[in-house]
Amino acid sequence: MKSSVSKFTWAAASLLCLSAAQFVRSETKPNIVIMLMDDMGWGDLGVLGQPAKETPNLDKMAADGMLFTDFYSANPLCSPSRAALLTGRLPIRNGFYTTNAHARNGYTPQNIVGGIQENEDLLPKLLKSEGYYSKIVGKCSYSHVHVPSLERHLGHLPQYLPLKHGFDEWFGAPNCHFGPYDNKQTPNIPVYKDDKMVGRYYQHFPINKKTGESNLTQLYTEEALDFIESQSKVKRPFFLYWAPDATHGPVYASSKFIGYSQRGRYGDAVRELDDSVRRILQKLEDLGLSENTFVFFSSDNGASLYSKERGNGDTRLVFDLSINKGQNKYRPIFFYRGDEMMAIRYGLYKAHYWTWSNSWEEFHEGVDFCPGENVTGVTTHEQMNYTTSPVMFHLGRDPGEKYPIRSTKQEYKDVMVTLRKLVSAHKSSLVPGEPQFNFCDEAVMNWAPPGCEEIDECYKARNVLEKSKHIIWNRKVNQFLSIGKVRSTRNMDVLKTNGVNNNANPQRVALKETQDLKVKLQECLHLSTSNNQANRQLQQANHKPNGWIKQEHSSAQNHRQHHHQVERTDDKSSAHSQDENKENNEKERSKKSKACWSLDDFDIGKPLGKGKFGNVYLARDKKSKYIVALKVLFKSQLEKNNVEHQLRREIEIQSHLRHPHILRLFGYFYDKTRVYLILEYAPRGELYKELNKVERFDEKKSSNYIRQLAQALKYCHSKKVIHRDIKPENLLLTLKGDLKIADFGWSVHAPSSRRTTLCGTLDYLPPEMIEGKAQDEKVDLWSLGVLCYEFLVGKPPFEADGHHETYRRISRVDLKFPSYVSEGARDLISKLLVHDPSKRLPLNGVLAHPWIRNNASETEMQSTCSYTATKP
Repeated sequence: MKSSVSKFTWAAASLLCLSAAQFVRSETKPNIVIMLMDDMGWGDLGVLGQPAKETPNLDKMAADGMLFTDFYSANPLCSPSRAALLTGRLPIRNGFYTTNAHARNGYTPQNIVGGIQENEDLLPKLLKSEGYYSKIVGKCSYSHVHVPSLERHLGHLPQYLPLKHGFDEWFGAPNCHFGPYDNKQTPNIPVYKDDKMVGRYYQHFPINKKTGESNLTQLYTEEALDFIESQSKVKRPFFLYWAPDATHGPVYASSKFIGYSQRGRYGDAVRELDDSVRRILQKLEDLGLSENTFVFFSSDNGASLYSKERGNGDTRLVFDLSINKGQNKYRPIFFYRGDEMMAIRYGLYKAHYWTWSNSWEEFHEGVDFCPGENVTGVTTHEQMNYTTSPVMFHLGRDPGEKYPIRSTKQEYKDVMVTLRKLVSAHKSSLVPGEPQFNFCDEAVMNWAPPGCEEIDECYKARNVLEKSKHIIWNRKVNQFLSIGKVRSTRNMDVLKTNGVNNNANPQRVALKETQDLKVKLQECLHLSTSNNQANRQLQQANHKPNGWIKQEHSSAQNHRQHHHQVERTDDKSSAHSQDENKENNEKERSKKSKACWSLDDFDIGKPLGKGKFGNVYLARDKKSKYIVALKVLFKSQLEKNNVEHQLRREIEIQSHLRHPHILRLFGYFYDKTRVYLILEYAPRGELYKELNKVERFDEKKSSNYIRQLAQALKYCHSKKVIHRDIKPENLLLTLKGDLKIADFGWSVHAPSSRRTTLCGTLDYLPPEMIEGKAQDEKVDLWSLGVLCYEFLVGKPPFEADGHHETYRRISRVDLKFPSYVSEGARDLISKLLVHDPSKRLPLNGVLAHPWIRNNASETEMQSTCSYTATKP
């Protein structure tokens, strides 16, 4: 159900939607069978690349019929996508959406108040007028009810079930097979035979959640076979809507197929459905109906996490159908979330007008729908408005939507002319349906469905008659978040707590460190007033991930959070020997731990960014009112990717670095599921965004940025720290526009040994790294040259269509300059981008280079002199 908008997999014979009108006017009206799977992915079929090849019958159906490779569902969730299929209208038109505060998609649990509207004409109703007889078998997820009087009804109303919307027969359920429930807090889902329930899931239709065994697919298959045979006898055209839900979690299969697949329980379910398709097609063949029956096979919205789809695309282009036969073969595809048009796709271009990943509540519960797939500035926990300048991707070159096309490029401008016309035409014709999923109420759950009296399965909702609990989601309501004991408003522009407005003087609150915070830094980080001591600690640590952390239990109220002391406990060079003062030190630490940070110390504000392992939020220390950036990392993601040691190293290194062009790490703490890094706040965000807006920087700005980076790297190298991943995404801008190196995830403290690790980002990797040779701090010199080129040109110098070509260009130093790059800039870049690391221009040479000195501002030169004259 919670799966991405995906392609319908394939269909046999022809497009049902475009041909329905022709069906009913023909002399011999064809039968219609729609097989709609639940959460099945296109990659689950052998014909589309599934390596186990466990769907021989579906593969044969594709070979004998027609394969559609560019067919889209209307929504990434069950109910709205199914309602759209049967109404032929987008959820925004048929009402299967919500206008709640998060514009969530229309997942419809039992307590949703709403359903298919009476003025909607479903496909079976249209076919009935042409003499068709229709049956739905399996899941019917559009039949939730609109309740006019909450006090009078305890369950789903019969007038909103399938038989009231054109279907003549029904065997199945109105909801997914969630459960089992106790029928006290929540009733089990009923199973219907036509207009009456005949039992409930788990009670009368067992599903063994331990083994995954259930005979429901067999029951649904037998119902389909019996219906086909009965209609064959009366010789009338029929419409069969077959919608089994075995591949929806929790997945199930019958005993015959349990353990049958190489892909586990989900594979078992797919194998059984494949066999059921065989039986249905064989029945049509045996009855002589196969040549006069359209059979359409698809999934409602694509793969769930159970599927583990591999993403192979080389077999998808078996049959490429143009829907329109005229000059324009493309039709626009509109993507909605709630009532917001989020994006449009036209051909291979997709433009995002709004962006969002998953909600704050889900994030704070540890849910991340985009692990490893986040795009900086695009995937966020709040809706980001890009309507004035949509974020555009070319899905042919960039199917993962990782690299937006810059808005300054002519390609972007040309495409947007067409897209804006399409969006304008779409919105001018749009008449939104009444939103059906804005309300929840326990009264409308499946307590007493029609027919419950006959089988003694009527239940009563808790306190329904005494107190109806009617929940309303409203986007205008100011929502509050609960994170442990922290409550924070969703005011994303400024933080307001206890009447204090931090927007009054952003420079003062964002850049001036208060005395209270300094005290806390001293207490929690044990920062020494001696830089020499810190340097000795860093050098002694020497990349030992298991030795440098001292964990202590904090006495923070009810949190039992932990705080890492960023200090080596075996530092023998300390002014006070730990061996001599062990007992006193332990007492002192115990006192200090009470003053260390926990989540209760912060007000949480807007999201600032999102990465592979977590997210960054604007935050404010409650006591000092000091603004910081709080980086929240999920332990599960760190452990899954085996990078705990990398995080330890990052903290160890960054916490000891003090430089005006290096982002400060004030401290960190952690709880059961997350690690929190307290970072300096850079108000203007990523340099990448600035570069993306203007396409390229002028030589003055570029030289100033390169100077600042050279200063910071010179300082790092003096501390034996190699960064290894300098790129625009890892550089932040202060309020005044100065650079800050931000991400030390790939950095290493290497005072002597030369390394051979392949790490960093492809476009910025030096030749020695991709060739597996030993490397030292000169890898950062190469990255500096790449950045200088990118600042001036707008793209990395060795960018190519594929990885292999990029590797080749880097290894050969295939460097080409546009004509507008000055001779001075070319000279500097050429001296940095040298294959032999020992021949690269050193950082002192960079700072002294004529291009740097001639282009740097007088202020910049003065700030450099004043800094270098001071001991670090």
